[in-house]
Amino acid sequence: MSKENFIIRHSLFDIRFENFKYFWIVFTVQENFMKTPYPNKAFEPLYEELGYTFRDPALILQAFRHSSYVNEQMGAGLEDNERLEFLGDAVLDLAVSHLLMEKNSGADEGELSRFRSMVVDETGLHDVAGRLDLGSYLLLGRGEDQSLGRQKPSILADVTEALIGAIYLDGGFDVTKKIIEKLFAPLLEKVRTDDLVQDFKSLLQE
Repeated sequence: MSKENFIIRHSLFDIRFENFKYFWIVFTVQENFMKTPYPNKAFEPLYEELGYTFRDPALILQAFRHSSYVNEQMGAGLEDNERLEFLGDAVLDLAVSHLLMEKNSGADEGELSRFRSMVVDETGLHDVAGRLDLGSYLLLGRGEDQSLGRQKPSILADVTEALIGAIYLDGGFDVTKKIIEKLFAPLLEKVRTDDLVQDFKSLLQE
């Protein structure tokens, strides 16, 4: 083997070893995070933003558990956040519909439907996720994490819905509605103006 080939192969080994160390560190941190006896401590900054602390921390852990992470933990008996996402989508629609009716007494059914679709659109959910920094709490598979999954609008929109579903199961509808009103206040306030339409167009262009 030539000296040049030896150097190249040695360099490739170093790169692979460094990647392995990175993935092992991420895996270890995530596993310790999942098994901590006080998981609510990890979410204290988020709880402060929400104005709510989970009674059952297993629910918020599930809300941030992406399917890509669960697929890499075969046999661990973990459930991803997709069922919570499904529930959160329904709860969000109901809560926002209620809030829009309260705030827009003169609007007809067509206007209310249009307003709701603008507020709970992926761009609106992504906006909420960004303000809460939900991406930093996500449990992602190695490949998804490496491909910048924490920044993907679709994943962030989904985890926002999953979080809402988890809050609903933990605290009930009235609590969830108040939190939704707080989180979506900037969008609800703009709903009758052209600002909301322009904001959504700008986000889509980005």
